[in-house]
Amino acid sequence: MKTNFQTKKIPAGLICLLMVLLSTLPVTAQNEDPAPRFGVKGGLNLSSLFVNDPNVESSTWKAGYHAGVYLKIPLTHLLSIQPEVLYSNTGSRFRYGNSGLGQALGVQPGTVRFDLGYLQVPVLFMIHLGPFNVHAGPYAAYLLNANLDHEISNDISGNANILNLNQTDFQRFDYGVAAGVGYDLRKFRLGVRYNHGSGQLDDGGIADRLTGNARNAVAQVYAGFSF
Repeated sequence: MKTNFQTKKIPAGLICLLMVLLSTLPVTAQNEDPAPRFGVKGGLNLSSLFVNDPNVESSTWKAGYHAGVYLKIPLTHLLSIQPEVLYSNTGSRFRYGNSGLGQALGVQPGTVRFDLGYLQVPVLFMIHLGPFNVHAGPYAAYLLNANLDHEISNDISGNANILNLNQTDFQRFDYGVAAGVGYDLRKFRLGVRYNHGSGQLDDGGIADRLTGNARNAVAQVYAGFSF
């Protein structure tokens, strides 16, 4: 039976809490300024991987961060387009091979830890509802750095071998879609977003055997300031 760690594990409580906080802010900001706005933004990443492998038993979210710049270009009083350039730190940790199925298949118990860093370029279309916005669009990303630790338990005493991989073992390019909601209060911005990766991570070899067809999944909470 395959285990699929997908959006059902997104920390929905965190997103709901932020939405409640946003709803309590005064509804005063409007998208009335027709001039493009340049700004900076950053925040928290909670990332995991889509892992579709019968031997994977558990997957945990990794805390990371993102930071960068954006340019908001109004098209009408209701619609804007916003390209961004961000550095985004993602990854995950999962265990495999301890189940009865894993033992029957001869899979040694182990742990895989991912730490990935991307230069990400989302292009988002925004619909403005007073001070709130709903946004969605595609993104492309280039892998700048990567570290993977693969730890295999060799015996009952807990002794282990550790294999390290780097960015040369992974696909350099990633792509997918992003969607979220935000709140604009004059020059300040708050929001939440989810990035759904479509590109396969591994570049063959050992990385392929460890990750299968794993893809990125990242929930974000952010704050920004425009000039």
